[in-house]
Amino acid sequence: MGEKDIAFNKCMSNNERYAECFNLAIGRELLLPEKLNRMERVILGETGGKNLSGSKKFYKKENDSIRWYGDQMVCAILGMEGEANLNYAMVVRNFIYTAYRYNEQLIQLRKQHRRKKDLRGAEYLAGFAETDRLVPVLIVCVYYGKEPWTAPTHLHELLEFKDFTKEEELLLRNLISDYRMLVLDVRHMPIEWIDGMQTDLKHLFQLIRYSENSEELVEYIRNNRETLNNLDEDIFDAAVAIAEMKQIEEIIDKAEGGRTEMCKALDDIISEAEERGRQEMSKALDDIISEAEERGRQEMSKALDDIISEAEERGRQEACKELDGIISEAEERGRQEASKELDNIISEAEERGRQEACKELDGIISEAEERGRQEMSKALDDIISEAEERGRQEACKKLDDRISEAEERGIEEGSRLKAMEVARQLLGILEIEVIAEKTGLSPETVESLR
Repeated sequence: MGEKDIAFNKCMSNNERYAECFNLAIGRELLLPEKLNRMERVILGETGGKNLSGSKKFYKKENDSIRWYGDQMVCAILGMEGEANLNYAMVVRNFIYTAYRYNEQLIQLRKQHRRKKDLRGAEYLAGFAETDRLVPVLIVCVYYGKEPWTAPTHLHELLEFKDFTKEEELLLRNLISDYRMLVLDVRHMPIEWIDGMQTDLKHLFQLIRYSENSEELVEYIRNNRETLNNLDEDIFDAAVAIAEMKQIEEIIDKAEGGRTEMCKALDDIISEAEERGRQEMSKALDDIISEAEERGRQEMSKALDDIISEAEERGRQEACKELDGIISEAEERGRQEASKELDNIISEAEERGRQEACKELDGIISEAEERGRQEMSKALDDIISEAEERGRQEACKKLDDRISEAEERGIEEGSRLKAMEVARQLLGILEIEVIAEKTGLSPETVESLR
């Protein structure tokens, strides 16, 4: 067992402290100090198995602090486990402690029945009568570590249901009993809980709580100096061991001369803290002054840099302005010369363009005239052909009309003379073949009429 466990158990040997700590964990005033009775911390029992030599196997389990509760008979078994570090399997460990305490009751009952020889049948085999009952067992974990308690407090939190569906997992969780563990987190529980405590355990919890903050610790000692001066030594021992408070250890070392020395030691701690505070304040003030001077130097250097930068900037701006003027003037001269040269290029280009345009226009006109002559000749040929065609059509029509007229006048009797006369009239108009066809004369006859 470590030094912290020994100091914690020694402090919890007081029934008033034990009852108050337990009541704080369960959240109500349930236990009375006068009904608490000491129990053996060590549990010895048979495992039910045997060693290689054939002898029985035994187990030994030890609780930090254990009590039975009741006046004449045991009403409950109460255990308390102090923990300085997070233990993620603590809920299983407490479960095992609880089970061993129940098993110890079974062993004691079995021994009583064997002495009395009052069991038969199934009761004899079990060593447990139908009317026998066990007293409840409750174990509280008092945790005083620095980190908040984040380990599981229920057995179900440690169970994993691989290869089961959600529905199957829910069914199994309902079938598997869940073991719950009570945890009292000293450093992180509400301060109101500690302020409401009635025993001197309150000051142990306060000292543990403020051990990480020297300013709060000194303030607490200053405000409770008389009370702390009269505390039992085991409270200070527990504070030194659990919270590793060297300041409190110094108090105990200096208090060997009695309460007066204890009071003086507390005053020394407060004075030392105040002196450290003054030194730290003086150092902080020196640091502030040094920092202010350094900032002053930095600001002055920065201001000087700003002035130089500003002067350089003005110089750059003036140089840029002058350069802009030179560039603008050069650009203006360049624009004028470029404009003049451009005008010359444009004039020259326009002249060349006019000449080329005239030349091209002449070519276009010549080409157009040529195309016009060709098209006009073609159109004239088309007109002449069309006129000739119309003339032939009109002559044929007129001839048809005269033939019809002649036929009506009696050409049908074969008047050759009349036909020849008609042929003569048509010689200048129609071709010989056409006249011959229309008059019924032979082409040679029509030719001879010429």
